[in-house]
Amino acid sequence: MLVGFVGSENWPAFAASPEAADGAPDPLDRWSSRLITAIAGSVGASPLFPFGGPPFLPFQRWAQRAEPSIPRRSAS
Repeated sequence: MLVGFVGSENWPAFAASPEAADGAPDPLDRWSSRLITAIAGSVGASPLFPFGGPPFLPFQRWAQRAEPSIPRRSAS
């Protein structure tokens, strides 16, 4: 399963998070890690991240090959 955030729809949730307000380094990475770790745990998966390497995993290639399971909303 590939989980990601597209566009600006998730920005308000991040902006309201503890990570965004605590002044520590890499708030977006830490917020993403917290959420994706919880999602992975709920389905019995192990989370992997594009940060924290090396080795750096090919997330962009995986995303290009992935098929959406939830259709994106149109801009209209």
